[in-house]
Amino acid sequence: MADGSLPSISDKPSVVIFCGSPLASQPISQRIGTFAAFLAERDWRVRLTAVDVRFDGSPFVEHDPLSGMDVEIIGKTQYDLDRKGQQVARPSATYLRESGAITGRISQMASESSADHILLSTSMPPSLMAGFTLRRRHPSVWMDLDDWVSGQFVAGGGGRAKGLAYGALERVLPHFAHHITVCSTFLQRLYPKATLVPNFIRGEDIPSPAPKASGVARVAFAGTLTGYYGHAELLEELVARRAELSNVEFSILGDGAAVDTCRAIVERGGISGLVHFSGSLSRPCMMDELVRSDIGVLPLGDRRCDRARFPLKLLDYLASGCAIAASDSGMAGHILTQDRTALLSPAGSMGSLVDDVLRLAKSPDLRARLATEGRTLVRQYDADVICEEWMRSIETTAGERAS
Repeated sequence: MADGSLPSISDKPSVVIFCGSPLASQPISQRIGTFAAFLAERDWRVRLTAVDVRFDGSPFVEHDPLSGMDVEIIGKTQYDLDRKGQQVARPSATYLRESGAITGRISQMASESSADHILLSTSMPPSLMAGFTLRRRHPSVWMDLDDWVSGQFVAGGGGRAKGLAYGALERVLPHFAHHITVCSTFLQRLYPKATLVPNFIRGEDIPSPAPKASGVARVAFAGTLTGYYGHAELLEELVARRAELSNVEFSILGDGAAVDTCRAIVERGGISGLVHFSGSLSRPCMMDELVRSDIGVLPLGDRRCDRARFPLKLLDYLASGCAIAASDSGMAGHILTQDRTALLSPAGSMGSLVDDVLRLAKSPDLRARLATEGRTLVRQYDADVICEEWMRSIETTAGERAS
């Protein structure tokens, strides 16, 4: 590797994979952890690494139940834990110094492993910094870009100036990697040379079909409760239209920073009998809830963080046999077809989304038809199919660089 040539990828190729988010608690882990396990099952030598809030300067190993792999924790997140165990943001300068240290640890691991490839996942600061720095030291640096963190930051109420500055880095720094993969068509337009690798779902995650309840329609909204994923806006719409909701019940599946805000809306609006909060769920428990639900909702806006995402819950809904009421934004609008695999409403219009929910609640036949078409559609996003294409793109690009 000293002369810059690419090591052979034919005899047990090796890769160091870094996930710039806590692997066990973020949706990106579903993507990167599954791909890491896929490569390991095919005789790749894989070192899977991530950050964790508990990191105190000494790397440690954490088992990831999703991928079934051990993950080497080599850095801290942008948060610390206070005495009560609550997350508190770290000073930006401190976090940037830690990001530089993470880059050094990734480089050292790649050298120790004689790694053929370094794969950096997400656009968190450690991944961006590592992609920029390691390009000259290593012949094959890949960046896998998920939804933009700066977009989430601004949408969640963060300072616009800081979000714009960070967004500029997210646009520029990934170009220093040798190759980029992205999860959405929006990101592919921003990085025209990138390879589109859509999100995917593992067949073993999908429970057997369960009979749907008759009478009241069960509506599920799965995902982390944040200030920008539409939970509060949807609940406010339900409060305004509570007189129309006699034939539905809503389940908010998951937990997150906005849970107290959402609970307050429900209590204040008098819909606690219609809306239930599950709290934090393991993935198997969440899938069990979905397979017993009739309808899955996916509210999206027309903001950058909505257009750049590939919502993993979209695939979960399809695989679980939920009829989908979704906003026509980003990859949801790209994948779903109106009146065939979903009911689509204008981005950001919670009123139109609830109209679609009520239409589905009144029509079991429509729900069944959409659910059947959805189960057919989701087969295109099976993990083995997508990961095989991803692996081939890595090998093809590596071969081209070697020649």
